Amino acid sequence: MTDKSTYSVTFVFVFIAFHCVFCALFNVFCAKKDLAVLQRNGYKVKGYFAWLFKRVKRRFLKRAVCSLFVFALCFCAALFTAKLTFSPFLTDGVYVILCGLTLLFKSKEKAKTPFVFTARGKRLFAAFTVLLLIFSFALAAFSLLFKGVKNINYLSFSVAFPSIMFAITPLLIALASLILSPFEKANNKRYVEKAKRKLIAQPNLIRIAITGSYGKTTIKEMLATILSEKFSVLATPASFNTPLGIAKTVEKLSDETQIFIAEAGARRKGDIKELCEIIDPDIAVITGIASQHIETFGSLDEIKNTKAELLESKNVRAAYFPADDKDALSLKTRVFKDVKTYVAGFDKEEKPYLTAENFTLNGQGSAFTLVFGSEKAQVFTSLLGKHNVADILLASAVALGLGLKLGEVAAGIARIKPVKHRLEVVRNDNILIIDDAYNSNEKGVKTALEVLKSFDGRKVLVTPGIVEAGKKTYEINFALGLAAAAVCDIIVLEESDGKTALYEGLIKGGKKEKDIVFVKNSFAASEYLKGVLKSGDKVLFENDLGDEYT
Repeated sequence: MTDKSTYSVTFVFVFIAFHCVFCALFNVFCAKKDLAVLQRNGYKVKGYFAWLFKRVKRRFLKRAVCSLFVFALCFCAALFTAKLTFSPFLTDGVYVILCGLTLLFKSKEKAKTPFVFTARGKRLFAAFTVLLLIFSFALAAFSLLFKGVKNINYLSFSVAFPSIMFAITPLLIALASLILSPFEKANNKRYVEKAKRKLIAQPNLIRIAITGSYGKTTIKEMLATILSEKFSVLATPASFNTPLGIAKTVEKLSDETQIFIAEAGARRKGDIKELCEIIDPDIAVITGIASQHIETFGSLDEIKNTKAELLESKNVRAAYFPADDKDALSLKTRVFKDVKTYVAGFDKEEKPYLTAENFTLNGQGSAFTLVFGSEKAQVFTSLLGKHNVADILLASAVALGLGLKLGEVAAGIARIKPVKHRLEVVRNDNILIIDDAYNSNEKGVKTALEVLKSFDGRKVLVTPGIVEAGKKTYEINFALGLAAAAVCDIIVLEESDGKTALYEGLIKGGKKEKDIVFVKNSFAASEYLKGVLKSGDKVLFENDLGDEYT
């Protein structure tokens, strides 16, 4: 076979098919992190693109340069071996070697939150894979245009052209999501409408909705534990705070369920209103308000307006607020006239419905006295920090409002367990770890540092700082650096937009450069700590950024 245009049709088809399947599989493997980030962004393409084209990382540009490099090598291999019958195999060999080297590099890239094969995840994965195959075959078929051209082996070109796929793979993920979007919206609407019908069918069910910038999951779990002393309770699991998450939880409602507790999350105006249309809450609970997610809201006032959508839900008859958060308390004016309002917390000036006194903290937990009018009850919880006790007071106030006695509330508090990654204490080989890695805000960080300060021994902080703070990113992280400098002996800074501000705050606070360590991410931080931690050390992990921030 000296004329390279005389390959049989069967051979051409089989060769291209095998190469395109290999190309698709290779790109599927390399897209694991991209798929996970899209999923973490709620399958919203806008948030995914923000990560993909992030200024510092330039992920898409890196992919494009790498793809063009591979294309150039394969193209050159195809040209220089054009006169050889086995040129396609040589070119394919070059491609496979380059793919192997890429896979070796990509295998070291760890995803903090891997792609989860939920029902929707499976549909996205299938659509993405089909698009990969279609585009791979289309690019390979383009080589047929060179059939019969002198000094060119067109079949070798069928290897070179699909190498461009590595650059466009992230875009194909977005395209797959957009193609599925009409179906997913209709499917989600079906679940939501079904949930609404089920809730309407249970008119005696007490419905509690909880919202705020932070503390939602913690207070929800506290409240569910305390209320279970007297009632049959169903609460949304983990951080299921979206329409679909709430709708799927409603499926578990039974005729015996007396109270339904739902966490209401938001990133944009209107999100809480949409959730309230599903839940139709009787009781509203506002947790702390902070500048969290300010990048998507635009301002603190807009955050407050969005959280107030819960208070403006038509059937709310009682609303609870934290006494120690002025921003949350400012929303009391947003309730309707016939809605009863309650305040709980430490600040006596706010005349709280429920408060606490004699607060003490040790390595085992927190002790305090519940004060409800003239009644008092001594309580101990394994949770650390005054902030956690303030959350307990808010949850307990709701329980008291629903008829529990103070003794029942105290018994419920004793059963409360720490929520994962929220000031959770883990002891490991005489090293105490305070895991506060789930999200972060300026108020929560201060509390975490107070808890760390209460312990003896060398104190280590591991943090990337606070993100999604918009124009306040520098100001907030600089203040965090100042506060950390007064408490911590070693500070490990992970890569983030707030890293520079953190560093400058630490230096301003009196820390020496030798006390500050820079690492790429939490994986690198853990490796570093293995070599420096000693018995008796106390380590605070404050915030752990998802892949969409790295």
